[in-house]
Amino acid sequence: MKKIRVLFISAQPSVMAALLSFFTSDPLILPDFDDYDNYDKHRKKHEVVVFDDGSLKSNELELINNALTINEPYKKILYTYSTDKDYLSLFENEGIDGIVSKRAEIKILEEAIIKVKEGEKYFCKHINDFLSGKNGIEEKIKGLTYREQEIMKLIKQGYTNQQIADKLCLSVKTIEAHKENLKKKLDLKSIKELHSFF
Repeated sequence: MKKIRVLFISAQPSVMAALLSFFTSDPLILPDFDDYDNYDKHRKKHEVVVFDDGSLKSNELELINNALTINEPYKKILYTYSTDKDYLSLFENEGIDGIVSKRAEIKILEEAIIKVKEGEKYFCKHINDFLSGKNGIEEKIKGLTYREQEIMKLIKQGYTNQQIADKLCLSVKTIEAHKENLKKKLDLKSIKELHSFF
């Protein structure tokens, strides 16, 4: 099988490093890497573009949306921690070729690349289950206390620990403890994942 030319777009050096170490030894993927500021000039020579939304700057969502509407022959995959149904559905409705959760193994991203290059849609099991309501996230959210749900909404709106503490008349340490509880109840590995969860 001919190697697939893939452009990985990320604003996070750590993500790029992980992807680079995996895909440079891959027999099927010919990887290239760039960030959101420069990818436009490189996209025409690639067959698949993987968009990492892990550290969305204010303009990155707009850039991803613009990339989805460009009539180019390359296939598009979103690589994300998000489990926000509206957010994921936006990409699904825009006709993205695949969505892969960062909670899945990198091998799943390789599988997605191969499938979308062959013309198939690919949503990894975690994303598929979430979009179809089978993964129990909504039940987990319903099981949160009123205070946890309140903090969750403020996290989603982008408030910092200090801002949440000020808004709810609590200490920053209390907010941090609530975040740790949210992380455990939602089966997340880190506070960073908690912030990306929404």
